[in-house]
Amino acid sequence: MNALRPLLSVSLLALSTLVNAAPPPIEQASADVEGYIRCIQDTYATNRWQSGTIAACRVSNPAVRSLREGDYVSVTFTRAQNDLYEQSRKQWIEFDKALRVQLLSKKLGELFQSANPVTAYSFQRVASDLDTRFAELNEAPFSWYPATKAPYTTVNGLSLASLHNAELAQFTRCLENATARLSASSIRRTTFDTNVTACYGETAALNSDGSKALYQPQDFSSVAEQVWAQIASQQARAQEAERQRLAKEEAESWPNRLKVLLKQAFIWVLVIGGLFIAWTVVRNLPDTIPEQGAGRRRRERDDDNEHGDRQPRERKQVDRKPDLNTFTLKHRKISKLTTKHLCASCTHWMGPRTPHPVNSEPYVKLDAVGKCVKKRAGSPYGMKRYNEGFHCKDFSDIGY
Repeated sequence: MNALRPLLSVSLLALSTLVNAAPPPIEQASADVEGYIRCIQDTYATNRWQSGTIAACRVSNPAVRSLREGDYVSVTFTRAQNDLYEQSRKQWIEFDKALRVQLLSKKLGELFQSANPVTAYSFQRVASDLDTRFAELNEAPFSWYPATKAPYTTVNGLSLASLHNAELAQFTRCLENATARLSASSIRRTTFDTNVTACYGETAALNSDGSKALYQPQDFSSVAEQVWAQIASQQARAQEAERQRLAKEEAESWPNRLKVLLKQAFIWVLVIGGLFIAWTVVRNLPDTIPEQGAGRRRRERDDDNEHGDRQPRERKQVDRKPDLNTFTLKHRKISKLTTKHLCASCTHWMGPRTPHPVNSEPYVKLDAVGKCVKKRAGSPYGMKRYNEGFHCKDFSDIGY
């Protein structure tokens, strides 16, 4: 069939030179229509139908070509010529209508089933070849005539889509059977790919042209990836179960149990120690608060002493019935008398003062603490606090 294509092309090329020629006499139309019909029937009967067969039959019968192209002008005809024209044109049109209906509704389906495609790849190849060979049936003037093309189906009545789905299902079963014979936990991707190739071959081996091709191979690849995803998921679950089993065995081992007990004991020791420290702090809190209060009052008194030179000190009310002996024993007069002690006796006392109950002269309690200033020329001592060295015993009035 393919060997006739060059010969048909040469014939069409040779006959195409007649396109621009004058139309044959109308008296030739009846014979050319009969010749056109025989050409179509003989070509179909001998299975020599190719793309361009109808055009070749028209060219070999030029009156039919002229009828199709509208080259005849009926107004120039005699009555007998006009009757011949109408009869030839009607015979040609009715044949073309019947040819389109017969081929599309019946003959194409018979030709398809006679090829007996059993794979989706062969199905698509045969259907495409038939559509190409009989494409003229969808061109003018054939396209003007009503006809319904019967869908292509296999001998078993399967369409292309149903046959393709059946092949995908068979491919899936092939992979599942191949992997079922192996351990799902031990199968590797290389082994799986080998099985995929083998399952490809089971389907492609039925192609009518002997090729190893598949119809829409990406669908088969998608099925293969889905099956592998299931295997990989099973392997992941098996690995996780094994990991949990090993972790459980390790957790239940004696060394690990001992480690857990020691850790818990250490935590309890820390908790008990923390509670004991908190209890100790809470218990000693009442003793700490008075000391803090005393320290705060002492700091406030020191601040008052630092600012004593700027703020006049209020004198306390003098008891009008003092005990002078007791006062003399507990106080020392602030005067210019000084003694040399290792603590550097105060020359100018800046601490708290107590007025004499009779003459209101400034005195200081013997246990008083405060600041004093050593202002003797060349003395290395300056301002001193009560907690630096020994307490001062002799004092001098600074003059305020």
